[in-house]
Amino acid sequence: MRTNADEHNELGYTTEDPTLTTKMVDKRFKKLEALTKELENYETTKLYGPEDAEATILGWGSTKGPIREAMKLLSKEGIKINYLQIIYLTPFPVAKVQKRMKKAKKTIVVENNKTSQLTSLIREHLLTTVDHKILKYDGRPFNPEALSQKIKEVL
Repeated sequence: MRTNADEHNELGYTTEDPTLTTKMVDKRFKKLEALTKELENYETTKLYGPEDAEATILGWGSTKGPIREAMKLLSKEGIKINYLQIIYLTPFPVAKVQKRMKKAKKTIVVENNKTSQLTSLIREHLLTTVDHKILKYDGRPFNPEALSQKIKEVL
């Protein structure tokens, strides 16, 4: 099986026809518009932790477990943190993320990558950025104890 980045027709055959290319791109964007409307009925973000937190962590994907465990550790020390889990990155839940960021005293993105893709999405869609980033990109998941220490360092 071979794949490429070229446009394809509805049968999956590669095409360089500019009219067909435009048609296929428009078709994909219509699907995205429909998905955006459909997701209004679903949970696209989820907040964990107290409203009156010292900081809000934003994350997605596999960081959820370590973040939740780090929150428990910090709570035992009297440190209130909440966590906005972003369930869908595309279409980006602009209104929900913006609302939470406006309420936050500090914002911290926790991500398993070098470039902080979530920070880039926030900047692109909300025209703002976060206060701090905690990134790990050695191929291993976050350790809750180490993560709680990193969070304390940025508070």
